[in-house]
Amino acid sequence: GRYKQDLFEQALKANYLDVPKGGFLAYSPKVEQLVLFLKVPSENLTPDQALSHINGFKDKYKRWKEGIDNNQIPMLVGFVSTKGTSSG
Repeated sequence: GRYKQDLFEQALKANYLDVPKGGFLAYSPKVEQLVLFLKVPSENLTPDQALSHINGFKDKYKRWKEGIDNNQIPMLVGFVSTKGTSSG
């Protein structure tokens, strides 16, 4: 339905516009679900950097899970839309 379409569209936007990234959202046809995954380069990764990635992932997961559980489209974080604003 429309909600699912809007949710997937927002997930694609979140992959590029959400700050901090906190992982990538994708649709898995195998399980027919939206999935969140995190890809972290391990070369020269410090414990503090790993923790930062994990915390970002946890925050993104929580925000998206709560939105989906409440039939809402999660908002993008750290992104300010200029849509509808005028310049000058």
